[in-house]
Amino acid sequence: MVSFVPRMSTEYENMEERLLYEAIFRHFRRHKVEISSAIKKPFPFLEGLCDREFITKKMYEDAQDSCRNLVPIQRVVYHVLSELEKTFDLPLLEALFSEVNMQEYPDLHGIYKSFEKDTVNPGNNFTLGKSTRQRSKNIMKKSSLSGSRMDRNENVNFHSEILPVTCGQAKGMLYKRKLKRGTLVKCIQSEGGDWMTLREFEVNGGHEKSSNWKLSVRCGGRPLRWLIEEGFLPKPPRIYTKKKKLENTDKCAVCLDEGRLFCCYICLKTFHEDCHIPPVETQRILWTCTFCRMSMSSGSQQCHEEPEVLARQMGPEEQLKCEFLLLKIYCCVESSLFAKTPQNNDELMGLDKIKKQLNEQGYPQVKEFVQDLRLIFQNHTASYEAEFEKNFKELFAIQEANESSSLV
Repeated sequence: MVSFVPRMSTEYENMEERLLYEAIFRHFRRHKVEISSAIKKPFPFLEGLCDREFITKKMYEDAQDSCRNLVPIQRVVYHVLSELEKTFDLPLLEALFSEVNMQEYPDLHGIYKSFEKDTVNPGNNFTLGKSTRQRSKNIMKKSSLSGSRMDRNENVNFHSEILPVTCGQAKGMLYKRKLKRGTLVKCIQSEGGDWMTLREFEVNGGHEKSSNWKLSVRCGGRPLRWLIEEGFLPKPPRIYTKKKKLENTDKCAVCLDEGRLFCCYICLKTFHEDCHIPPVETQRILWTCTFCRMSMSSGSQQCHEEPEVLARQMGPEEQLKCEFLLLKIYCCVESSLFAKTPQNNDELMGLDKIKKQLNEQGYPQVKEFVQDLRLIFQNHTASYEAEFEKNFKELFAIQEANESSSLV
């Protein structure tokens, strides 16, 4: 007979954790007046919230303006707390009850202790168990709220290119390289295989009222904001409402994602700044992509044998051809790789290393560039190897050995 005891135990623990979170949130909501009354002056309360990015710079400045206009500080704080209620998460309590705040606002001590008391779910009169109540006390005492200790998984490798993420009941895999392209890019693949933006994943997890994915979306129990602050996640670029002249609302010709795109003024293809090789020259008004530059420079060439081509120094012409070859590979890989299993992303990370070295003009000869690419083909049996070899021979006008011997 199959035993369901471990599963039931896990489900019960998850239910208790959820009840604990809801109880703490209700307690916060009911005590906003008391917290507001405990704050007698703006500093360091407002500054602490702003520094930790719980409130925006604009919200901070608006609050300061209100204080200068003689609005009672308690009313200002209450308004701020009401806004924070919309995006409530446990790390907020660490900021509210920080050591600095507790010293400056002694009345917070009583409110702090009230969070440690027993709580009851008014919906079904379910009293939290003893272990959960103890966890509630531990949370407050150890200030382990930064990242929600309740569901923190220390085994997650935050350096990985793909990270497991959750939001409420929603689970998925976050792709860093897609997040880097902007918040409007679908960077999370759900358990069902659907691609979502951070906001869509947030809504899918039942946090549609939050509108703060940095706090509501988690990895290993820690909010994504923490991962960004620690350098584990790239900070996605802002998407401006007023587009620059070079920007377009199409999809990137390389990765097929939307986001902040730049348009080639000749072929009108659009690219993310970092998807293109070399990176887009964003300050140029009339920018030309590598495909068009290669097309304009192509012409009749004298044929050479491969060893001779490989021994060439990496001059401007060779650099352009290598950039073209690598960009063609990315167009093939990016459009298909994310439908595969995460393990296959090692292949893309290998290409990224070559791309970085090529962008930095770190290949002294054509040989090193070709060797690195062929090594990836050897390790991953890439389906686009034949296409690369064909393009390589055409671009560099390589004459096959049998053709050379027949001419003698």
